[in-house]
Amino acid sequence: MATTTATATINNNNLTNNLNHLSNDFKSSLDNYLQYQKGISLLNNRYSFIKNLQTGSFGKVTCAYDILNNNNKVAIKALKKSISGVSLMANHEVSIMKSLGYHKNLIQLLDFFETKKYFILVLEFADSGDLYDAIHNKSNLGLNFQNNHLSFINLCSQLFDVINYCHNKGIYHRDIKPENILLLNDGTIKLCDWGLSTKFLKSNDYNVGTEKYMAPEALIKINENDFYYSNLIDYYSIGITLLFTLFNKCPFRKAINSDPNYCNFLKSKSFIYDFFTNINSISFIGIIDMLIIDRNLNGLKYLIENGLKNGFTIDQEYSINFSNQQNNYINSIIDSFNENNESNDNNENNIINNNNNNINNNNNNNENDVFLFDDYDTLNEDDFINENTLNELNNNNNNNNNQQQQQNNLINDDNLSNYIHNSNVNPIPIQQSSASTILTTSNIAGSIMNSTSTYNSSSLFDSNINNHNSFINSFELNNNNNNNDDDNDVWSQQISDLRFKF
Repeated sequence: MATTTATATINNNNLTNNLNHLSNDFKSSLDNYLQYQKGISLLNNRYSFIKNLQTGSFGKVTCAYDILNNNNKVAIKALKKSISGVSLMANHEVSIMKSLGYHKNLIQLLDFFETKKYFILVLEFADSGDLYDAIHNKSNLGLNFQNNHLSFINLCSQLFDVINYCHNKGIYHRDIKPENILLLNDGTIKLCDWGLSTKFLKSNDYNVGTEKYMAPEALIKINENDFYYSNLIDYYSIGITLLFTLFNKCPFRKAINSDPNYCNFLKSKSFIYDFFTNINSISFIGIIDMLIIDRNLNGLKYLIENGLKNGFTIDQEYSINFSNQQNNYINSIIDSFNENNESNDNNENNIINNNNNNINNNNNNNENDVFLFDDYDTLNEDDFINENTLNELNNNNNNNNNQQQQQNNLINDDNLSNYIHNSNVNPIPIQQSSASTILTTSNIAGSIMNSTSTYNSSSLFDSNINNHNSFINSFELNNNNNNNDDDNDVWSQQISDLRFKF
């Protein structure tokens, strides 16, 4: 029994060893790119697989860490050698990218090598995917290009710069489409995929590119000596790309007579207004007339210059005009307010200046208006008080109870308002704790009323407003309507008190 168990153990170990050996042989037979893609090993001892990005006709694009460069993300483009023409395409693309050099809107080539089954291009990584996915999936960037005219202007500006740069280098892309426009988080675009590009301005190889974005003259070769201008088909492709960006669809499946939309377009370019019902005149002129029909790159300039004021869709145009009307209305209110403030400031300054002049004149002409206690002997009896008044004041101060009774009588006097310059002001009664307090407040108010040289009725209250809580209402006036000696005594008391308080 023990012998059987030992034999089984030996067989299991042998099977495990054989499987491990087979696994190692299988791993070693795999292409380095496939090992990298399965996470078994590093690609070229440098690049660590993260995820797949895109699968195309000629190969795949994946995202990887560059462990020799601070683990920065890179894009790995692998082209299958087994596909006819791929070798030429890969070497051609590398050559083109080296000729282009650096531009902020071009994807940069970082490395190039081969494995057993693949050509490998290591490229700059764009963190927000491509324009097609942004529009199709309605990402924030995609919606921004569609709804924010400033973002669309930024896209047009970058396309103009990069295409103008490449064409000046004598290089023509020939496959411009949303999938080949990569995006960064800040809205920067990166033009990529130069495998179908050419350095020949006059091209005679047809049907090169992606059908929905290809110009009609580049689709079918009719005569042996036919050719097309490579720069012009780039302009056409940009026009179709911009239409897709704004409206999430292309106008034609293929720009040939068998396509009904293209036939309708040939009959009348106004067909575009029916197909893109939200397109405005700015987009129509810049995209349809200038880029697609006339093949003029200045169509991008037209969009940049005119889209700022009117946008690129009917909705944008309405929104911008409405916003401008609001801003103009608000600005007009602000301007009017500022003008009124300036006018008021000028009036106030004039009043202040006039007052200052009057004060200066009064100071020059009436130096005796300001007096000190030492000037008492120089004052006239009419200007202020006399000694008899002082004696009467002292006598009244010795009789507080009588004074309190007088105050109560004044408060209840129905004709008090007539005494205050016939004003309709209703004085507010104030409860006092003592007769001396009542006398003090009455003296202040009475002195103000009786001093003809300083009193200004309009500065104290508005006689045309009932129950107006003005300065004068805060005092109880200690007087009545009887014209007798007691009245004179009261006023004397008030004036006397005022003199010594000041």
